[in-house]
Amino acid sequence: MYNQILANDISYVDLSEEMGSTVSLHVLSDDDNIYHIKLPHSRRNNNLYEYLAHIIAKEIEAPTPYGCFIVFSRELYEQLRDSIEKQITDIETQKGFRPNSLDKYLDYLNSELADMNKTDFILFGLSFIEGAVDNLSIEEFEILIDDMSNLDEFYSLYAFDFYLDNSDRHIKNILIVPHLDNLTIGYLIDHDKIFAGKNVDTSQSNHIDKTLFRCIKNERNRYLYDIIDTENKYQQIKKYAIEIVNNDNHKIDKEIDKNLYNIDSKSLELIKDYFSYRQINLIDECNSIKERCYENII
Repeated sequence: MYNQILANDISYVDLSEEMGSTVSLHVLSDDDNIYHIKLPHSRRNNNLYEYLAHIIAKEIEAPTPYGCFIVFSRELYEQLRDSIEKQITDIETQKGFRPNSLDKYLDYLNSELADMNKTDFILFGLSFIEGAVDNLSIEEFEILIDDMSNLDEFYSLYAFDFYLDNSDRHIKNILIVPHLDNLTIGYLIDHDKIFAGKNVDTSQSNHIDKTLFRCIKNERNRYLYDIIDTENKYQQIKKYAIEIVNNDNHKIDKEIDKNLYNIDSKSLELIKDYFSYRQINLIDECNSIKERCYENII
């Protein structure tokens, strides 16, 4: 279902100091394309979650960038670790403190590299889209969305987020390519907090809850729900919910069973059980939560 492409070089490593939240990178690969990767760390399944969300998006044809697995050599993984260590040290020199929240990425990389039997390392990546922006104001976004050529597909985000309990949908997690060949295209990105950001590790008390259905409308993303102001728009959302319900989960299970992340069997079953339970109950839950999520419909 997904290609594996060899990484040739790391062109960019971005450490987000705000909240100590993320490390992302751009990778030049064997197919002459650039891929964007969210690096996992020692306490989060964020790269795994990007992959799982992409499986669902691909099945319902939600607009997400092309995804594949990027294969790093040991040498390139060591280079990545050293680059992150240097940037953290530079921040410490400049600001007088070490951003310890970023050390968890080094912990992850060092843990991976400690396995001397591994000669390569695999992470999920999305193709980098030239000219795309994720820094629009709400006002700019609302203007562009009226011209979006893939608006019908874009509405899949509501059913998609509801199904996956994505707790992090906002304007910077929507990628817009404005006025390309007189078309404006929207993509759904940044799905490292599906399952409400909870862990799949069954040994932890905060593991994913398949029974919890909720929309994530709040002041941060109210504008997204406010554009659903007619019954016809809601029915477009419902169409994607029906696609999820009618999807053949055997293909999804087969992909998950490849287990390229080497997670334990109980966690694999928890993920598959989550998808199955949510699929069976999605339409009833959509109907019951409609008024609370889409109060703007007139």
